[in-house]
Amino acid sequence: SIDDVPFCPEERAADCYWTDRAWMFLGNDEHVVDSSTAAALCDAFRFGRFCFDFGASAEKFADAQAVGNHRRSLENQIGRYFFWTGAFSLLQCSILMKSKAAGGIYMTWLTFGAAVITLSLWVLSMMGVADMIQPPGKKEPLSAICAQLGTHMQVPKRREITTTLSVVFLFSLWIYFWLLPWDDVAKHDSRWNAIRQTLTADGSDAANRAKMYWEEQKPLIMKSLKTNFTLHPYFSHTDAWKGARWDEMIEERVAAMGRELDQHGKKGFKIEKDKCDMMKFFQRHEIPIPRIISMTRNRDEAEKAINDILANPVNYPFPMFHKSCHLTQGSDKGMMPLKKSDFTSSGVSNKLLPWMNRKWAQRPTDNGRRWRDTMNRLLDTLEPGMAIQAPFKGMRISPYNTPLEVKVEVIWGRAYLGLFADYHDVIALRDGSLEFTCRDRACSQWWSHGNVPDLRLKWVVENGHMEAVWALAELAAQRIGIDEARIDIFIDPQRPERPVVNEISLSSGHEYMYHTEYLAEAWAGPHLSLQGKSGESEWPKPRVRATDIEVHMQPPPPPGGYTLLSSSEVDKLGKA
Repeated sequence: SIDDVPFCPEERAADCYWTDRAWMFLGNDEHVVDSSTAAALCDAFRFGRFCFDFGASAEKFADAQAVGNHRRSLENQIGRYFFWTGAFSLLQCSILMKSKAAGGIYMTWLTFGAAVITLSLWVLSMMGVADMIQPPGKKEPLSAICAQLGTHMQVPKRREITTTLSVVFLFSLWIYFWLLPWDDVAKHDSRWNAIRQTLTADGSDAANRAKMYWEEQKPLIMKSLKTNFTLHPYFSHTDAWKGARWDEMIEERVAAMGRELDQHGKKGFKIEKDKCDMMKFFQRHEIPIPRIISMTRNRDEAEKAINDILANPVNYPFPMFHKSCHLTQGSDKGMMPLKKSDFTSSGVSNKLLPWMNRKWAQRPTDNGRRWRDTMNRLLDTLEPGMAIQAPFKGMRISPYNTPLEVKVEVIWGRAYLGLFADYHDVIALRDGSLEFTCRDRACSQWWSHGNVPDLRLKWVVENGHMEAVWALAELAAQRIGIDEARIDIFIDPQRPERPVVNEISLSSGHEYMYHTEYLAEAWAGPHLSLQGKSGESEWPKPRVRATDIEVHMQPPPPPGGYTLLSSSEVDKLGKA
């Protein structure tokens, strides 16, 4: 009881009580001490209670100063342990981001979580939050106890605050410039599918059906390799290995394009990355596309095309589309709809021409992808150009009041599947089935990648639209001579036999759920055979065209078909 403590004024009762306990514990007969000693003794006695869990107690120390020193030493050791553990976890996380192993992607997130936890504990130790821990046998927090004792919690020093804020700032920079760009690619990584199908029933069911579909389509792709398809040599240099993933194949394709540019000055990538060259190719090969109103690489001619429409707007179909030939990435925003109301003197001078001039000067980029450095170097070689394209004549029935578009993946001349991205997402298969996967984050399918039959687009199968789509996509890919391509096609609901090509992609960022791994296997297999790795591949070697003409400048095939390289020349090409 406080009343039992002698020689204590009433207003100092609490101080004297704890000072008396601490002082008598240290073997001194005096009860009243100066205030600084009282504060130190109080802190020592309190810390002795706090340290029981660490195997230490006040009995081990000769005086209050020793207790304080031990406390600071112990806190520093714990803080250093948390800091270096967190730093090592970040290093592991950075290394695992580059891993191609099956477990690399979730080990990356596991080490990131460990880094966040340990660095958070280090921050708490630096800020002195340990002082807030409740001692054994007390219901009130230490801050309240110290207030009663006339002592105060330790305030972090300026150096500790500066160090903590600096580490937090650097950690934030690492997340922004390293983790987030990696995650932008990794979120589509097919390695997640192995986890999804293990943890979810609908994911497992969808994966099994994708495998059955693959087993049906694989012989047909092999048949296309032997009969319908010939490869342009520009696309024969993509490195591959057994088990290569979809994103890795795209990355290797881009790397091969970079080597072709550096070593031989080849620019076959322009078949996609330059809209002007792409549309000229389709026109040359009589592959249907929306009508071209104008196309030029001369800025004065591009301005004249705008003024010609201004002079006689009634002679043009609206809305038209103004496209920057050198800006093919969606992030570059290289397309603008042209409405009839835009063609006034003020509209042309204040809106259309300024937009054209800005886009003419803009350089294309493909940031946010793991192959961005190589691709940006390729894009930097493109020459600016502008095209004005008439609208697609088909009825606009998509959810966004736009033409119905299907994105068809063609592998070695064989259309494998079509993605209706506006329906988030419906995948059409060659067997006539339609799979709907809800891509809204509120849906369980967003994580599991399960799917259900889709009935909204059943008419595109029943009315013959998809048969025409498959044929057109295969024709476009076969004429290009490309191993893999995404061919984007507009569907006319009223005329099933007249789809048209909108554009193509050589580095598609779309996700094909459980079909992705089989698309990657089909893409890589013939490349393994071409590279002489027959022991790793059951696929036949592709037939390769004997041509040195750039991909986008190829003429239509002669009546007898393309001239092909001999078997020995193909072997030599594969080894190179």
